[in-house]
Amino acid sequence: MDKNKKYKLNKTFKKIVVVTLSTSFLATAGMVKLVHDYSTGDKETSTYVSQQNNYIDGDDGYLDVNLSDEKEPVQENKTITKITLDSSSSVLEELDGYDYDFSMSEYYDLCNTLQVYQNTKYNKKQNFDVITNGNIDSEKLYEVVINNNEAYMNQGMDSVNSFFSEASTSDIKKICDLVAKAYNENKSSYDDINSISETLSHLKIFQNNTTSASAYVNDDLVFVFNPTMMGMFSDMQDIRGNSNDGVSVDSTIFIHEIMHLFQNASNDFVDENGIEAGFCRKYENVNVNSLWNSWLLEGAAELKMTDTLNTTPKNYDKKISYMRSYNLSRIFEKDYDVDSLVDSTFCNNIEEVFNILGIKDEKSKEEFLELMYSIEITQSETNDFWKYYERKNNITLNDDEKESLRMNIRTEVIKSLSRNFYQGLIKDVSSGKIKDLETVFFLLRLWEMDCCNHLDYTSKKGFAHAEDFLKWQYQIEKTILESISIDNDLSNDEVVQKFNNYHMKVYDGVDEVFNADLSSYGDEKENYIYSSFNSYSITHYAKLETMIDYSNSISNGVSKN
Repeated sequence: MDKNKKYKLNKTFKKIVVVTLSTSFLATAGMVKLVHDYSTGDKETSTYVSQQNNYIDGDDGYLDVNLSDEKEPVQENKTITKITLDSSSSVLEELDGYDYDFSMSEYYDLCNTLQVYQNTKYNKKQNFDVITNGNIDSEKLYEVVINNNEAYMNQGMDSVNSFFSEASTSDIKKICDLVAKAYNENKSSYDDINSISETLSHLKIFQNNTTSASAYVNDDLVFVFNPTMMGMFSDMQDIRGNSNDGVSVDSTIFIHEIMHLFQNASNDFVDENGIEAGFCRKYENVNVNSLWNSWLLEGAAELKMTDTLNTTPKNYDKKISYMRSYNLSRIFEKDYDVDSLVDSTFCNNIEEVFNILGIKDEKSKEEFLELMYSIEITQSETNDFWKYYERKNNITLNDDEKESLRMNIRTEVIKSLSRNFYQGLIKDVSSGKIKDLETVFFLLRLWEMDCCNHLDYTSKKGFAHAEDFLKWQYQIEKTILESISIDNDLSNDEVVQKFNNYHMKVYDGVDEVFNADLSSYGDEKENYIYSSFNSYSITHYAKLETMIDYSNSISNGVSKN
């Protein structure tokens, strides 16, 4: 076998053409203020790996460490090593002995934003212009949209007349039919008919052939789509293999944007109250819009689309990955539903959100809001935050400095989620819900993959920011394994060696199976955990002990690059 042979992953000429064309529109995208943007997706880059899974291209910014393919099953039988855990307190004390505060949260202006939120009151009444017998009537909605379109275009605004063009009656009817169908068939998932009907009474539908987005919903509740970009997005899905489930890409785009319409059910369209979508609120009269979490709105809309159409996500992989991480961090909680975070974006007020998520005390509520906005900073252009930070510190940040701060915030996000994950894991081993060593190994390794997915710590830049976190995470894992070995009269070295050699999937000669037992969590959570495993990209994944060895070699003056 040629050790230096390279294999190029996931790149075709057609994809390059699609991505290049999509970015060529960016110069015009800023001319219209976008609220929800169903774009052509994140640009992908090619990576090279050797046949032995070692990263060998020294010029691409990655560390020279041995990578691990956790998705490759090995030829061995599934094993079960029964364990108990009595001394869980030592592990929980270890977890509690660290600082989990978001270091930048003093610049989130959260108290001011919440005060504005509490002072904004309004009531919505059912709008019968779009309702028949308690359902959204697509024919009535179509007539409302036609009238709204005419009034909107007659306003004479240059920004409207220059970029929007009339959509065909067939397209408008198609979208109205989809709106009615999506709501009427799943009413319990969305806000009450009062809010939905009042919101939809403001709906306008146009084409915009200059935008870089396939479709979006703007501040004025204008549903905009670009047929050219939709076609390009469809081509990209063909390349990725995401369009072979019998669901048209056009439908996925339209339903995604319709989910944004439903998220807007709390919007009273009074200018001084700002933009309001679900519990996420954006006010122009505060320093930082720390309740405005566009990453969450986009990820939730995409996941709700997949549920509505019984398909797979077509976009927003990174945003969805943060939602998945949040769910995994709470997966051990008996009453936590993995759909709760998605559902929260369709709530009409923040207390309802906390109720759905099971967040009860004031400290936890504040931590949740800080967590959501911390992720927003890593996922979006939060110009309001940067301006406030610069003003408070009397400095001007360049792009590299902003990126460095983002990476620090991202690391704090992952550490906060990790604390919750490990606490839940330890409690379930201690209570007997998790009964075997292999399941503990599986969940520890799964969370390592999740963290690497966000922190990209096998890259030089990622490692520089994540090294302290990796040392913390390694210490937590070490304490967990030591506690298990003590309580089960096992050699600690033996337990560590078993973990280092553990395989998450095995092949028993007939089937590939997961080397864990998650049946005590019920089908929904068990499937969610296994689907999380399948969703991770592990092209640059290295086990935690590998990264600690690398860190130690650097500390000892041994250069590996």
